[in-house]
Amino acid sequence: MAHAVAADAGDCFGLPEFASFAEYYRADARSLVRFLMMLGTSAHDAADIAHNVLADMFPKWEQIRSPRGWARQHATWALYRKPVSAQHETLVDVVPDSTAAALLAPEDCAEVAEAARDVRELLAPLPEQQRVVMAYVMEGFTHLEIAKLIRTTPSAVAKAAARARTSLKARVLADRQREDER
Repeated sequence: MAHAVAADAGDCFGLPEFASFAEYYRADARSLVRFLMMLGTSAHDAADIAHNVLADMFPKWEQIRSPRGWARQHATWALYRKPVSAQHETLVDVVPDSTAAALLAPEDCAEVAEAARDVRELLAPLPEQQRVVMAYVMEGFTHLEIAKLIRTTPSAVAKAAARARTSLKARVLADRQREDER
C-alpha cells in the first residue's frame, strides 16, 4: 500500500522525468545521500540506506512516477525504522569504505560529507518535524509535495518551514553578533 501511495503522490510533482533507472541513479544518488545526512544520519549510514532504497527501487522502476520523491520518502522511512541506538551514533565527516564507494566516487565522498556536515550542524537543533521539512525544502520540493511524502497537510508543512526559518534566522543572527563582538 505504501508503494501505491508514493506512486500516486507522484502525479502532483513537477520534478524532472528520467528516461531510465541508470539516468536517475547518475543524477540523484549523490543527492539522496546528502538528503539523508541532512536528516542527521552519518555518512556511512546515509550511503547504506540510499543503496538499499535504490536497490528496492530498481525492480519497481516502471511503476514509480516521481523517483526523487519516492526515494526520499522511502529513505526517510528506512532512517526512522532504524533502532534508536543506531540513530544516535556519533556522526562522521568522512565516508568509510563501504557501499558508499558504489554510490559515490572517492572525490565526491569528502565533498558530500563536508556539505552535509555544515547543513546537519545548522539543522540539528531543530525539532524533528522541522528538520525533515527543511531537508525536503532544500531538495527543492514544494509544500504540497512534502505534505504528500510525509503524510501531513500542506499547512502543517508551511508552519514547520516557517518556524524552522525563524529559528535558523535567529541562530544565524546570534552567531554573527557573537563574531562581531570578538
